Order: sequence, then C-alpha cells, then structure tokens
Amino acid sequence: MKQWYYAKDGEQIGPVIEDDLIALLQNNEIPPDSLTWSEGMPDWASAKDVGLTYAPLSPAEGFHHSESTPPDLSNTSVPEEPHPIESAPESETNTPVSEEEGVSYGGIGRGAYFGLTILLLVIAGTLGASGAFGAEGHYIMVIPSLIVGGMRYKNIGYSPLLVLLALIPLVGFVVGYQCLALPPGYAQTKQSDIAMKIVSGIYIIFILLIVFAIIIPLLAG
Repeated sequence: MKQWYYAKDGEQIGPVIEDDLIALLQNNEIPPDSLTWSEGMPDWASAKDVGLTYAPLSPAEGFHHSESTPPDLSNTSVPEEPHPIESAPESETNTPVSEEEGVSYGGIGRGAYFGLTILLLVIAGTLGASGAFGAEGHYIMVIPSLIVGGMRYKNIGYSPLLVLLALIPLVGFVVGYQCLALPPGYAQTKQSDIAMKIVSGIYIIFILLIVFAIIIPLLAG
C-alpha cells in the first residue's frame, strides 16, 4: 500500500500507510490543509488537494515524479492548524450583572429611593409647618419612609425588615448611607461602582464637617 509523509506542527512525520493517514484525517487528528507527500509527487501538497480527504480515491494518481524521498519541508509553507474555540467557563457566563444590564433584584434603585426620600421630607416639612396634624405632624411620614427604605434594602439584597434599625439613633445614619450608596444586588456581588464611591466620599466629608464643628468650639473654649 502507498506510503505517505505528512507535516504536523512544522515537522515531517512518516512514512505511514495510506489507510492510517486517511484515518488521521477522518478523526480530525490532523486538518485537511496538512501538507502531505508520497513517492511520485513533485512537491508537498495539502491532503485535500491530493484527494486524501475523499477516500478511497487514489490521491497520487497523475503524479509521475520518481523521487523516493520527500522534498525539503522547510521550503514549503505549512498552514497553521486551527485552534478549537474554548467555551467560557460556566462560572463566567453566570456572573451576576447590575440592574442596568438587565437583571432585576426587585425593590427600588438608588435614584428612586433618593427621589422618594426628598418627596417625603418635603411632605413632612409641609405637614409640620401647617400644623394640620399638630406640631409633630411630620412624624406621620415615618411609616412611609420605612416602607421606602425596606424596598431599597430588598433591591440591595438585604431583608427589608433591617430598615427598622433606622429607628435607632446613629444606626439610622448607617442605614441611610446603605440605601443611598449600595448598588443593586450588593449583598450577593459585593461589587462597588462609581456611584457608591461618590456617595461614600460625600458621607466622609459630611462626617468630617460634623467632627470639626464639635472639636473647634471645644478647642476655642
């Protein structure tokens, strides 16, 4: 049976019998563009050009050169073997994305929370100033504020009931920060974004101003 040489990774391999070479091609162990040579061929040629990929056709029929050894492979350009496309790991394809990219975490986002909070403050101030519900009429807005905060906590990924911590002095400051700063799904992703960094910077400046406002009068006294 006819014997063949073939090129793989720039190296000459062979001789192998024709059936073995056809098997390599059919099993995709070498691509159809692989260079091949057999006695009687003037030069190297791809397996598909000489008909090896269409077995059992005789690939070398029509060649009459009498060389018994293959030509120098270094003078022949060897096509690059295609690399299989690796699929992305499942962990990457399932990576959670932000609400802006199409994933909804429920509740309300930072913008809606900020707008509703401003609205509730305006209503509370109006009720307190008008005296419609007495001098402490603005306290009637505590319940709506807790509801809005609970919806924001749900969007973050926390239990909405945690918003009740806002009723505790000083802790309410932390709750307000989380509602304004943390992005959707933060409880699961633990990933910050530009808006969170901006709000955090504002809060730090605000805290420093309060500290200076307390310390400076003490130093002056």
